[in-house]
Amino acid sequence: TVDITINPVNDVPVVSTIAPQTTDEDTVLGPLAFTVRDVETSTLVVEASTLNTNLFASLVLEGLGENRTLTVVPVTNAFGHGLVTLTVSDGTTIATNTVDITINPVNDVPVVSTIPAQTTDEDTVLGPLAFTVRDVETGALVVEASTTATNLFASLVLEGTGETRTLTVTPATNAF
Repeated sequence: TVDITINPVNDVPVVSTIAPQTTDEDTVLGPLAFTVRDVETSTLVVEASTLNTNLFASLVLEGLGENRTLTVVPVTNAFGHGLVTLTVSDGTTIATNTVDITINPVNDVPVVSTIPAQTTDEDTVLGPLAFTVRDVETGALVVEASTTATNLFASLVLEGTGETRTLTVTPATNAF
């Protein structure tokens, strides 16, 4: 007879692959399902990380046991390409898998600040009334003023550049 002893070795844990992902700017991606496994233990530490902190605001891991999910929250108005690394550890060895993520740009609506309700006397110019305009994608905005009450206003004059603008309202003569 021969005595044979087989010594156990620590097998590396396994983390499944998540296919490349694409989402639009300002849109949460996920939850994206993946699995983790280890032959020796079910007590695994799972982490998500990225070097692209200018693109990803947060990485949220959920789930227990083998079934896990990753939710990716992009930075507001950020777009581009980045990588998220999933790491699973059994306390001795680690395994990683990388998720390739593309965030597409979206044309955001320009924002115009509010001018509070105004009152003026007949035949009295109102303004200049200050307001701001902003656009995430470009500073080159075309600003126009118009009214449906053409019988009340002789002119609406816009001035300024960049974000800082003014509106001066001249009422029509004797209009009220």
